[in-house]
Amino acid sequence: MVTRLVCCFVLGIAVLGSSCKTASDATERVRTSPVATTAADSGRADAAASAALLTVHDLAGGWVEDSEQETDELELSEECDVFRDSDADETDRYPGELAYRESPVFVGEDDQQIVSFAAVFDSTAAAVMVFSDTKAAFARCGEALADATRQAIIDEVGDRVRPEELNIATNFTELPSPSLGEESLAYRLHAALVVRSISLDYFIDIIIARAGRISGGLYYVTLQKDDPQRDVSGRRAGDKLTAADRSLGAD
Repeated sequence: MVTRLVCCFVLGIAVLGSSCKTASDATERVRTSPVATTAADSGRADAAASAALLTVHDLAGGWVEDSEQETDELELSEECDVFRDSDADETDRYPGELAYRESPVFVGEDDQQIVSFAAVFDSTAAAVMVFSDTKAAFARCGEALADATRQAIIDEVGDRVRPEELNIATNFTELPSPSLGEESLAYRLHAALVVRSISLDYFIDIIIARAGRISGGLYYVTLQKDDPQRDVSGRRAGDKLTAADRSLGAD
């Protein structure tokens, strides 16, 4: 998912600010799990994951669902394979995962983009373990994501912009915890570009939270370093995550 959102904003850079649209985003993305469960447990997990996602009604006015254009993945090492995209029919990648849902891409009036996601696990312990592993993966691969983003931008615009006309700097940083759910993390992938004397700053903010047996969050792409709608959307996503976990009851 991280790589798909990065590629979206790389394509936007290629046309100096247009929004990216991905054909597979027209409906919720689903990953099924081979973990042995009853039909009732599976149904409850699916419903909880779906309930945790942001919808267009959770966002401020002016947001629309967007789907149109295919994107490719970033080139990452096997060590950072956790960040590669998952197809709708891909089986479980994480121990104890019962259900996974991912929202469509929503686009705001100022070309912001947002996607939310949620995974339900068979126990709180499993969710805690995966959350910890995710934190370690970002610590290990954050710079690799920044480097791969820089290369993707060069590859995308290289056939229409001469090297001397393009200056790119990318970096990956951890942000203060947004205090959502029982534990949460936030990161920022920033690309600063000068293309033919036009300056652009793109930010992909990544918010991840866990509430009981559910882990989820959102990706937020914006041209603004401090976008108030990102914080509002993050709080809403955290509230929905907590409510969805409560619907599951105890482990």
